[in-house]
Amino acid sequence: MAATFLVAIALLGFLQLALFAYARGVAAASAHEAARVAAEVGRSRQEGLVAGISLLRSGLGPWAGRLEVRVEEGGGEVVGEVSGTLPSVVPFVPNYTLQVEARVAKEEW
Repeated sequence: MAATFLVAIALLGFLQLALFAYARGVAAASAHEAARVAAEVGRSRQEGLVAGISLLRSGLGPWAGRLEVRVEEGGGEVVGEVSGTLPSVVPFVPNYTLQVEARVAKEEW
């Protein structure tokens, strides 16, 4: 009985770790996509923001609403950032604070 409980706890912990790792990967891809789109010639920060949010929503579903996407320009580069807090699905495990950013050189002709 105790071994079954320990195995269940270990599996839940592994599930939580996998979910957080997946969410971080999606957030990093979203930040990069937002910066990449905004850095293209003729594209705006707003277009980058829309691209980043779209990717975040398609990858995380309802969890995407807990994260914020920002796009900033300056110094010849564009920075896409995703930040926020994701809830834990395992009792007694704290929420996961997430912050990732991607930098892309601004295209110029």
